[in-house]
Amino acid sequence: MEAPELELTEDAGLEALRLHVVDKALEARAKHGPRLDAAAMRRLVADRSVVRFRADVVFDEGPLRPGEFGWAMPLGERPHDGFALVLHPTLQDRPEDWPLCAAYHLVSINYLDVATSAEAEAFGAALFGLDIDEYYERLCRIADGLPNAIGGSGHHVPGETPPAEEDPRTTDTVGAESAIAAFLAPHLPPEIPSAAGAHGACGCGANPGGSCGSG
Repeated sequence: MEAPELELTEDAGLEALRLHVVDKALEARAKHGPRLDAAAMRRLVADRSVVRFRADVVFDEGPLRPGEFGWAMPLGERPHDGFALVLHPTLQDRPEDWPLCAAYHLVSINYLDVATSAEAEAFGAALFGLDIDEYYERLCRIADGLPNAIGGSGHHVPGETPPAEEDPRTTDTVGAESAIAAFLAPHLPPEIPSAAGAHGACGCGANPGGSCGSG
Protein backbone atom coordinates (compact mmCIF):
# COMPACT_ATOMS: atom_id res chain seq x y z
CA MET A 1 0.00 0.00 0.00
CA GLU A 2 1.33 3.40 -0.93
CA ALA A 3 2.08 5.85 1.84
CA PRO A 4 -0.38 8.76 1.91
CA GLU A 5 0.82 12.05 0.52
CA LEU A 6 1.26 14.71 3.20
CA GLU A 7 0.85 18.34 2.25
CA LEU A 8 3.76 20.56 3.24
CA THR A 9 2.21 23.74 4.60
CA GLU A 10 4.10 27.02 4.70
CA ASP A 11 4.45 26.85 8.50
CA ALA A 12 5.73 23.27 8.38
CA GLY A 13 8.05 24.20 5.54
CA LEU A 14 9.51 27.14 7.47
CA GLU A 15 10.09 24.96 10.52
CA ALA A 16 11.80 22.29 8.41
CA LEU A 17 13.86 24.94 6.63
CA ARG A 18 15.08 26.48 9.88
CA LEU A 19 16.04 23.08 11.24
CA HIS A 20 17.91 22.39 8.01
CA VAL A 21 19.66 25.78 8.20
CA VAL A 22 20.85 25.15 11.76
CA ASP A 23 21.95 21.59 10.92
CA LYS A 24 23.95 22.90 7.96
CA ALA A 25 25.60 25.54 10.15
CA LEU A 26 26.53 22.98 12.79
CA GLU A 27 28.01 20.70 10.13
CA ALA A 28 30.04 23.61 8.77
CA ARG A 29 31.23 24.55 12.26
CA ALA A 30 32.33 20.98 12.94
CA LYS A 31 34.18 20.83 9.63
CA HIS A 32 35.82 24.27 9.56
CA GLY A 33 35.72 25.46 13.20
CA PRO A 34 35.20 25.76 15.99
CA ARG A 35 37.28 28.95 15.63
CA LEU A 36 36.05 30.56 12.44
CA ASP A 37 38.62 33.22 11.73
CA ALA A 38 39.08 34.90 8.35
CA ALA A 39 41.11 32.03 6.87
CA ALA A 40 38.61 29.41 8.04
CA MET A 41 35.72 31.47 6.70
CA ARG A 42 37.32 31.66 3.25
CA ARG A 43 37.70 27.87 3.28
CA LEU A 44 34.07 27.50 4.35
CA VAL A 45 32.80 29.78 1.58
CA ALA A 46 34.78 27.77 -0.98
CA ASP A 47 33.36 24.47 0.30
CA ARG A 48 30.50 23.42 -2.00
CA SER A 49 29.20 21.02 0.65
CA VAL A 50 28.48 24.09 2.79
CA VAL A 51 27.81 26.86 0.26
CA ARG A 52 25.54 25.66 -2.52
CA PHE A 53 26.73 27.95 -5.31
CA ARG A 54 30.16 29.38 -6.07
CA ALA A 55 30.91 32.53 -4.12
CA ASP A 56 33.95 34.76 -3.80
CA VAL A 57 34.52 37.12 -0.88
CA VAL A 58 35.28 40.62 -2.13
CA PHE A 59 35.66 43.92 -0.30
CA ASP A 60 34.07 46.63 -2.40
CA GLU A 61 31.81 49.50 -1.41
CA GLY A 62 30.56 50.08 -4.96
CA PRO A 63 27.74 47.48 -5.11
CA LEU A 64 26.54 48.21 -1.56
CA ARG A 65 23.85 50.59 -0.42
CA PRO A 66 25.08 53.45 1.80
CA GLY A 67 26.02 52.09 5.21
CA GLU A 68 25.46 48.45 4.21
CA PHE A 69 27.95 45.86 5.51
CA GLY A 70 27.41 43.19 2.87
CA TRP A 71 25.39 41.64 0.10
CA ALA A 72 25.37 38.34 -1.80
CA MET A 73 25.47 39.84 -5.30
CA PRO A 74 24.40 37.55 -8.16
CA LEU A 75 26.95 37.37 -10.98
CA GLY A 76 24.41 36.39 -13.60
CA GLU A 77 20.78 35.56 -14.22
CA ARG A 78 21.12 32.07 -12.73
CA PRO A 79 22.44 31.13 -9.28
CA HIS A 80 24.80 28.68 -11.00
CA ASP A 81 26.58 31.72 -12.44
CA GLY A 82 27.84 32.35 -8.92
CA PHE A 83 27.83 35.18 -6.42
CA ALA A 84 30.15 37.86 -5.15
CA LEU A 85 29.91 37.93 -1.37
CA VAL A 86 30.49 41.68 -1.21
CA LEU A 87 31.61 43.14 2.12
CA HIS A 88 32.30 46.73 3.06
CA PRO A 89 36.01 47.52 2.52
CA THR A 90 36.41 48.90 6.05
CA LEU A 91 35.89 45.31 7.26
CA GLN A 92 38.87 43.93 5.36
CA ASP A 93 41.27 44.69 8.21
CA ARG A 94 38.81 43.46 10.84
CA PRO A 95 39.12 39.66 10.60
CA GLU A 96 37.13 39.23 13.81
CA ASP A 97 34.11 41.00 12.27
CA TRP A 98 33.80 40.26 8.58
CA PRO A 99 33.21 36.49 8.97
CA LEU A 100 30.12 37.31 11.07
CA CYS A 101 28.84 39.54 8.27
CA ALA A 102 29.65 37.00 5.57
CA ALA A 103 27.79 34.25 7.40
CA TYR A 104 24.62 36.34 7.52
CA HIS A 105 24.45 36.48 3.73
CA LEU A 106 25.33 32.84 3.04
CA VAL A 107 21.66 31.88 3.35
CA SER A 108 20.94 34.08 0.32
CA ILE A 109 23.36 31.95 -1.67
CA ASN A 110 22.20 28.61 -0.30
CA TYR A 111 18.45 29.21 -0.20
CA LEU A 112 17.95 32.23 -2.47
CA ASP A 113 14.72 34.08 -1.68
CA VAL A 114 13.30 31.15 0.26
CA ALA A 115 15.22 32.15 3.39
CA THR A 116 14.60 35.33 5.38
CA SER A 117 16.53 37.31 7.95
CA ALA A 118 15.30 34.83 10.58
CA GLU A 119 17.12 31.99 8.83
CA ALA A 120 20.17 34.20 8.31
CA GLU A 121 20.35 34.93 12.04
CA ALA A 122 19.79 31.28 12.96
CA PHE A 123 22.52 30.14 10.56
CA GLY A 124 25.06 32.73 11.71
CA ALA A 125 24.38 32.16 15.39
CA ALA A 126 24.73 28.38 15.09
CA LEU A 127 27.85 28.72 12.96
CA PHE A 128 29.62 30.84 15.57
CA GLY A 129 28.17 29.13 18.64
CA LEU A 130 26.25 32.23 19.73
CA ASP A 131 22.73 32.93 20.90
CA ILE A 132 20.65 34.49 18.13
CA ASP A 133 20.23 37.71 20.13
CA GLU A 134 23.96 37.95 20.72
CA TYR A 135 24.74 37.35 17.04
CA TYR A 136 22.18 39.94 15.98
CA GLU A 137 23.56 42.50 18.43
CA ARG A 138 27.09 41.98 17.14
CA LEU A 139 25.92 42.55 13.57
CA CYS A 140 24.14 45.71 14.66
CA ARG A 141 27.27 47.03 16.32
CA ILE A 142 29.28 46.35 13.16
CA ALA A 143 26.67 48.02 10.94
CA ASP A 144 26.33 51.01 13.24
CA GLY A 145 30.10 51.54 13.11
CA LEU A 146 30.29 51.75 9.32
CA PRO A 147 30.56 55.06 7.47
CA ASN A 148 27.12 56.50 6.67
CA ALA A 149 25.40 53.96 8.93
CA ILE A 150 21.68 53.94 8.19
CA GLY A 151 20.26 51.07 10.23
CA GLY A 152 18.58 47.91 9.01
CA SER A 153 16.02 49.56 6.73
CA GLY A 154 18.60 50.25 4.04
CA HIS A 155 20.12 46.79 3.89
CA HIS A 156 19.67 43.91 1.50
CA VAL A 157 17.91 41.46 3.78
CA PRO A 158 18.04 37.73 2.94
CA GLY A 159 14.82 36.81 1.20
CA GLU A 160 14.25 40.38 0.05
CA THR A 161 13.71 40.98 -3.64
CA PRO A 162 12.88 44.65 -4.31
CA PRO A 163 10.86 45.56 -7.43
CA ALA A 164 12.97 45.69 -10.58
CA GLU A 165 12.48 49.41 -10.92
CA GLU A 166 14.00 49.91 -7.47
CA ASP A 167 16.88 47.48 -7.78
CA PRO A 168 17.34 45.63 -11.09
CA ARG A 169 20.13 43.47 -9.65
CA THR A 170 17.76 40.94 -8.11
CA THR A 171 15.51 38.26 -9.56
CA ASP A 172 11.81 37.58 -9.37
CA THR A 173 10.37 35.74 -6.38
CA VAL A 174 7.71 33.08 -6.18
CA GLY A 175 5.13 32.58 -3.47
CA ALA A 176 6.51 31.68 -0.06
CA GLU A 177 4.73 28.35 0.24
CA SER A 178 5.72 27.04 -3.20
CA ALA A 179 9.29 28.33 -2.84
CA ILE A 180 9.82 26.72 0.54
CA ALA A 181 8.23 23.47 -0.57
CA ALA A 182 10.29 23.35 -3.75
CA PHE A 183 13.58 23.93 -2.01
CA LEU A 184 12.89 21.39 0.73
CA ALA A 185 11.69 18.65 -1.60
CA PRO A 186 15.15 17.10 -2.23
CA HIS A 187 15.80 17.09 1.52
CA LEU A 188 12.54 15.41 2.59
CA PRO A 189 11.90 11.65 2.84
CA PRO A 190 10.44 10.35 -0.44
CA GLU A 191 7.12 9.47 1.21
CA ILE A 192 6.54 13.14 2.04
CA PRO A 193 6.44 14.96 -1.30
CA SER A 194 6.31 18.74 -1.24
CA ALA A 195 3.31 20.74 -2.38
CA ALA A 196 5.30 21.96 -5.38
CA GLY A 197 6.61 18.55 -6.42
CA ALA A 198 10.11 17.14 -6.27
CA HIS A 199 11.64 20.00 -8.22
CA GLY A 200 9.25 22.92 -8.36
CA ALA A 201 9.99 26.56 -9.11
CA CYS A 202 12.71 27.09 -6.52
CA GLY A 203 14.37 29.73 -8.67
CA CYS A 204 17.75 28.02 -8.86
CA GLY A 205 17.69 28.43 -12.65
CA ALA A 206 19.04 24.96 -13.43
CA ASN A 207 16.76 24.74 -16.47
CA PRO A 208 14.59 27.14 -18.47
CA GLY A 209 11.61 26.35 -16.25
CA GLY A 210 13.48 27.51 -13.17
CA SER A 211 13.37 24.08 -11.54
CA CYS A 212 16.02 22.72 -9.26
CA GLY A 213 19.01 20.94 -10.67
CA SER A 214 19.95 19.21 -7.43
CA GLY A 215 18.89 15.82 -6.31
